[in-house]
Amino acid sequence: GVNGNWQKIVGGSMNQISVGAGGKVWAVNSANEVYTRSGVNGDWQKVVGQLMKDVDVGVDGVNEDSGILWGCDSYTYVYARLGVRDNWQRIG
Repeated sequence: GVNGNWQKIVGGSMNQISVGAGGKVWAVNSANEVYTRSGVNGDWQKVVGQLMKDVDVGVDGVNEDSGILWGCDSYTYVYARLGVRDNWQRIG
């Protein structure tokens, strides 16, 4: 909350993060690799596939099989994927 304290998350250094409504965290590191974790107490898991510069989660959040994750690669192409198990699909 507003009056809470920041808590350092160990095990990964990320350049960009996005959090869905269900608390699922998505992040991009300095090598443009995408990772996900379940909230503060989860462990980082690498998401295989396309390297991304930025990611963002739709308002419904993203879990293993549902919800849309959006990404932008270093060439500014836009991608989307449905959950962790899906593959990145280039949009447009």
